[in-house]
Amino acid sequence: MELTTFRFDAPTPPDLLDRSLRGELAAAATYEQAMHHVQGPRLRTLVEKNRRSHTTRAVALAQMIRRQGETPSSEAGAWGAFTLLVERGAALISETAILEVIHEGEMLLTATYEARAKDLDEASAQSFRRHVIEPQRQCQRRLAEALPS
Repeated sequence: MELTTFRFDAPTPPDLLDRSLRGELAAAATYEQAMHHVQGPRLRTLVEKNRRSHTTRAVALAQMIRRQGETPSSEAGAWGAFTLLVERGAALISETAILEVIHEGEMLLTATYEARAKDLDEASAQSFRRHVIEPQRQCQRRLAEALPS
């Protein structure tokens, strides 16, 4: 995915991009850990698809940060706690519980992105929504559909 259509007029776009990058890195790491603990082919496919989606956005955001002459973060953001829970507790909790924890992280990331879009000029916000928020919502929806009702 190429994010060259981003146009930012906000005062600190590299900071916004870097915070978003950290969220994507954390989400990708969480899904990587979850891959070791989900069994069925349908769930493994879903987890892998969401991991790839987050990884793709992380790579694109890092490229944008570099184009602006900045150094992108290599450390994960707030999802780190979710990653630790999945990593350490997976042997003790069910597959459904793991997916529920990850879904909470997806909802938090979506809400965070939506709040960040409000700090952007209209053109930048539209681009951010199209290239970051909408793919994020798709990850969240896929996971929600996989959870038992």
